Amino acid sequence: MKNVVIMVLGILAMNSAYAGEIEFEIGTGFNYYQEQHDGAWYQKAYPHWLDMKSTPLSIGISQKTGKNRYRVEFVYLGPMYIQAAFVPDGVYNPANTGCVGAGTCDLYVLQGRGSTSGVLLSASRDVPIWGLPFYAEAGLFANVHKWKVSVMKPDGTLLAEVEREYQITYGPTLGFGIRYSGVDVGIRYYYLDDSSEDDPITPAHIGAIAIEYKIYF
Repeated sequence: MKNVVIMVLGILAMNSAYAGEIEFEIGTGFNYYQEQHDGAWYQKAYPHWLDMKSTPLSIGISQKTGKNRYRVEFVYLGPMYIQAAFVPDGVYNPANTGCVGAGTCDLYVLQGRGSTSGVLLSASRDVPIWGLPFYAEAGLFANVHKWKVSVMKPDGTLLAEVEREYQITYGPTLGFGIRYSGVDVGIRYYYLDDSSEDDPITPAHIGAIAIEYKIYF
């Protein structure tokens, strides 16, 4: 990821001779992570609590050439939290009626905290609407998921604790916004699902929808 960022910074620097000035951007906003399906990190048949809302932060640079703007940006999408009671996968009934068959199941409690951050490389193009400076954006988000998970018995006895950092994954990003007089306000969708990768642990989210507010100078 570091080499990609250095390459993009170099390209922006070379373009500065005939394109617009390089602008610095700092942003925050509101983010919502889209959770995985029933049975991945929670089971609908049992009590669970998901806090998938967060405050994202970003810092980056951009440069405009004609009607196109090119951007490299570090994005931290913020933390997410999960607490859920669950039974082993082999005895969970996806029909949400609890355990398969008669009798009772051993119940456990999962507590998890995770976050996603990475580098976004994107290009946007001016799409003026009613004379206002709107734009459409598309890019590639090279990102890393981090998780810390504790598994306990219902009485609070700790059984296991795992801290994990996933490998770098790449997902498309689409956005739409308006940029004027030092302020950039937009909405983005980050595709984050890497459950098809060769990894035994499915991420807790499939994507993120972020409303972002930036100042640039």
